[in-house]
Amino acid sequence: MYGVQGQPYYFRSYGIREGMSGNGVMSILQDSKGFMWFGTRNGLNRFDGSSFMIFRNNPFDSLSIGSNSIGCLYEDKSGRLWVGTHKGIYIYDARRETFTPFKKLPQIVIRSIQQDNKNNIWIIAGFELYRYNTNKGELERYAFGDELSTSIRFSPKGDLWVGTNTGTLKKYNAASNSFTRYPFMHSLPEHKKTGNIRDLFPITDTTVLVGLMNQVLLVNTKTLQAENVFRQYDWSNDIKVRSIIPQSDSVCWIGSETGLYLFNLKSGKGSRIQKEPDNPYSITDNVVVSVYKDIEGSTWLGTFYGGVNYYSDQYNKFQKYFHQSGKRDGFKGSVVHEITSDTRGNLWVGTEDAGLNKIDAKTGKIRHFEAGRGSGSISHNKIHGLVVAGSELWIGTLDHGLDVMDLRSEKVVRHYNAGNDSNSLKSDFIVSLYQRRNGEILVGTANGLFRYNRKTNNFSQVSPFTMQIQAMHEDREGTFWVCSYGQGVYYYNAVTGKKGRIRHITGNTNSLINDYVNNIFEDSKSNFWFCTEEGLSKYNPQRGEITNYTTLNGLPDNQVFRVLEDDLGFIWVSTAHGLAQLDPVRQNVRKYGTADGLISEQFNYNSAFKKDGSLFFGTVKGMISFNPKEFVQSSFVPPVYITDIQINNRDVNLRDAQSPLKTSITYTEQLELPYNQSDISLGVAALSYAAPEKNEYQYMLEGLDKEWIAMKNNRKIFYTKLPPGRYTLKVKGSNSNEHWNQKETKLAIRITPPWWSSPWAFAFYGLTILAIIVTIVRYYHMAMKEKSKRRMASFEMEKEREIYHAKVEFFTHVTHEIRTPLTLIKLPVE
Repeated sequence: MYGVQGQPYYFRSYGIREGMSGNGVMSILQDSKGFMWFGTRNGLNRFDGSSFMIFRNNPFDSLSIGSNSIGCLYEDKSGRLWVGTHKGIYIYDARRETFTPFKKLPQIVIRSIQQDNKNNIWIIAGFELYRYNTNKGELERYAFGDELSTSIRFSPKGDLWVGTNTGTLKKYNAASNSFTRYPFMHSLPEHKKTGNIRDLFPITDTTVLVGLMNQVLLVNTKTLQAENVFRQYDWSNDIKVRSIIPQSDSVCWIGSETGLYLFNLKSGKGSRIQKEPDNPYSITDNVVVSVYKDIEGSTWLGTFYGGVNYYSDQYNKFQKYFHQSGKRDGFKGSVVHEITSDTRGNLWVGTEDAGLNKIDAKTGKIRHFEAGRGSGSISHNKIHGLVVAGSELWIGTLDHGLDVMDLRSEKVVRHYNAGNDSNSLKSDFIVSLYQRRNGEILVGTANGLFRYNRKTNNFSQVSPFTMQIQAMHEDREGTFWVCSYGQGVYYYNAVTGKKGRIRHITGNTNSLINDYVNNIFEDSKSNFWFCTEEGLSKYNPQRGEITNYTTLNGLPDNQVFRVLEDDLGFIWVSTAHGLAQLDPVRQNVRKYGTADGLISEQFNYNSAFKKDGSLFFGTVKGMISFNPKEFVQSSFVPPVYITDIQINNRDVNLRDAQSPLKTSITYTEQLELPYNQSDISLGVAALSYAAPEKNEYQYMLEGLDKEWIAMKNNRKIFYTKLPPGRYTLKVKGSNSNEHWNQKETKLAIRITPPWWSSPWAFAFYGLTILAIIVTIVRYYHMAMKEKSKRRMASFEMEKEREIYHAKVEFFTHVTHEIRTPLTLIKLPVE
């Protein structure tokens, strides 16, 4: 699985298991918005990096696609998607998510669709060539007699080239509306004169790369001479070409029915990449039908049985060494525990499940050593320590003692087990090995530290180290450091007599973060990095300061195994849940995981090594290597779209009669919902495919949220029971390298109130209340008026009564006054 330059090629695959409608991917396209489209033998798929939107024929829906067998795809300059099927062409309306048949052609197999610089659409239908004038709506057919059109391609200058079934090239002359023939088969040996051009790629005005049923030719259209570009390879006649694209300025990728082929136009070298059954990173099928390069420079391969395969430089940063059962000479084992190099540059890798691997520095070939292979074999397959001492390789094992291998014969010549005497190891559980600058070999075990005496060929225990010794290091000043599992770090300088201990002190931030220390590393500035079970501690001996790093500072995990420094000064940290690049100056951390191409995010104890600028780290699924200087971070700024919507936990179908959508949610600018449909879920996508799992998002709902909300790599936005009102949803996204698209994607949302709390309802309520008030006031005034009337009547009656009584009293008084004098007169008379 190695390319033209000899580097391995690792692919990510998508198929039915990931949600695609079918594994037979016949055509690939990236539209102007950035969505990927895959035409399969079982439907059309739109991909946003996370999920697939599938379009299939529905015989009861006239607006669905007319056939599930998709042969070719093309987006014209106006943004319309032309879908070539086995039953004609269908044009997709992205706003309405509907298909319209192109009725100027019959329902036959469509093999290719292209557009020229005058907006004409060129089509191969069946095996005939057509030109559709989009301005006039006219279709013209080009007949070549017995020659059938099999492929079309435009040159970088816009010239149309046509391949035929007879192996003849044709070039279109717009001035005369005719084609010029370029026959070249006569230049080939008789047994190689096979026609049927499957695909072609014009390299220059006079050079065309032509793919046939059994070979790839470089045709000089000036001299009409052709040559097999892979003639020096034994597989040169076994190439059934299906697709050709330029992957870079110098390399073409060629999809065929026997694998993927790479051809370097400058060097003339080629290579073949085929499916490897036990390799999860290989192409998934040897029948590569379609090849496509996207806007980020990554390449997609459509296969006949294995779905689509994706290649990007970002996913290929890390070279992988892992076990493949089908490879006899491949890497053995999964759990890598030790990595070192001998004096010839060969790499030695110890595993916990399959013994020892030697990777030859010159050839890259791997030789495997395991226990039970006769005399001179290693004593056990669980390797827990490696150190090269001259022409010897010391090998520590788990519970089986210590082996010494002669590197010249590559045979174990000595073995040491634990014994009861004072000159023996006290444990067969070897944890670590180290060679000091004076050549002294030190052995860290589960029961302490031991020094090897070459003269007496025995061991003596180093006091006071009786605990488990995880790692050792001799610094530039000659100070010797010992990392223990549970008692912190000890150091001692035999020259200066300086010694001490660094350990964790509860509540003291200037102390070791944890006493269970897995390893130690001295960087180029003489700082010491202690890897512990609960984080990473950086110790500055000049200042006596300790700086601690955990997940709170950006580490992927707090269980830290090893640290290395690259040639750029960055610190690389392996953990139980990923790899981290730490910038000691800016104090920022970048995390790497399987999405970036790691073989596993679970690294392992003691397994790290640096060689010639490359860093090696061991994981529980094999080993990785990389050179950070070769990393090229993508600066691609992805477009961000809203891709799906759920209301009240139900998917919204644009075509439903009750749908609130008038256009696809991707094109919707305003959304109006009633109060009882205010539980909203929106899916978003930043269309960068290098590591879509690491694309990040932020959103804010104006009218509700006061600030931006970070979603990290979550793609779903939820709002529950939004109160009636007007809102604006704003979304931003980034690629996996945190290059943010500052242009906000917006969606205006209006939640309408229920009828009883609508403005009209409140107006009605107001009018009703006003009417009631007016009625009450009127009634009040009427009552008061009536009351006043009654009071006036009563007053008048009282007045009349008073007048009457006054009159009566007056007349009584008058009568009395009259009677009194009469009485006085009468009495004397009597």
